[in-house]
Amino acid sequence: MMFALLLAAQLTKLPQVLDAPPAVYPPDRLVRSETADVACTVDIDEHGVVTQVLIEQPVAPDFDAAAVETIRRFRFSPAEIDGQPGSYEVEVSDAGEPGRSDGFALTLSNGYKASGNLAGGNIQLHTCP
Repeated sequence: MMFALLLAAQLTKLPQVLDAPPAVYPPDRLVRSETADVACTVDIDEHGVVTQVLIEQPVAPDFDAAAVETIRRFRFSPAEIDGQPGSYEVEVSDAGEPGRSDGFALTLSNGYKASGNLAGGNIQLHTCP
């Protein structure tokens, strides 16, 4: 019976980015205008707080550390499952510019999963002046 209840659960509200502070960027890389594409998996609790960031596609230790530090400061709204806040995991990958094949996957605490490529979208972290 519990299995049937889990299958019936519905995603009632998509999570949203509430706060995306400026990216932390390795200073020497910034001076040289170097960029990197780091793929991460991010766990977000039912309050919208980032609880874990895993580097899925390491690039270089300084870029990887900068991505983790930046993402840990993000704040999200919780996903809602049947009207109740739930935790979720987001996987993002930046496949380089101009962003034609940047991907994402969303897994909710009830097992719901969706993924795909951003159609004309572009996942990027930028420094702010």
